[in-house]
Amino acid sequence: MNAQLLACSREIDSGNASRFIKKKWLNGQIVSPSAFDLRDKTPPETYVSFYLVEGNDHISRLDKACETIQTRTPFKNQPGAVIVLKIKTCLEEINDEAEKIITFKDETVPHCGLHYLTSDIQKVVEAKTVLCLLATECIRRLEKRKE
Repeated sequence: MNAQLLACSREIDSGNASRFIKKKWLNGQIVSPSAFDLRDKTPPETYVSFYLVEGNDHISRLDKACETIQTRTPFKNQPGAVIVLKIKTCLEEINDEAEKIITFKDETVPHCGLHYLTSDIQKVVEAKTVLCLLATECIRRLEKRKE
C-alpha cells in the first residue's frame, strides 16, 4: 500500500474486530501467533485484516463475525475458527510502553487492519502473544459444512 494512502487511514480505538483463523493456526482453542503475521507477498502486506462487528455479548458478536466472514471473505465453509477482539483492550494491553506497537486503521469499513508500528521483532512477537491470549476470550470453532 502506498505510504500516502496509509497515512490517510483513520485510526480506530474502540469496537470489536473479527478475524478468520485458519485451521493450521489452531491448537484446540489456542491461536498460533502466526495467525497475526503479515504475509510475504508482492507488494508486501502492511496490515493484518480484520472486520468490525457489533453485538451486545460474545455470542452476538461471534454470530455477526461468522456472517461477515461467510459473505466478505474467501473462507466460506472452511474449517478453522472466528475470533473477536476488543480493540480498546488490544491497544491498552499491547501499547503499554512509551511507544505505540500496534494500531487498528480503517481499510474501508467494515474492513480494518491491524498495523504494526515498530520494526523491533521482539516487540512484534510480544504483541502477537498478547493477541493470542486475548483471542481465547471470544472464539468459535468452525467445521467444514457439507453443501
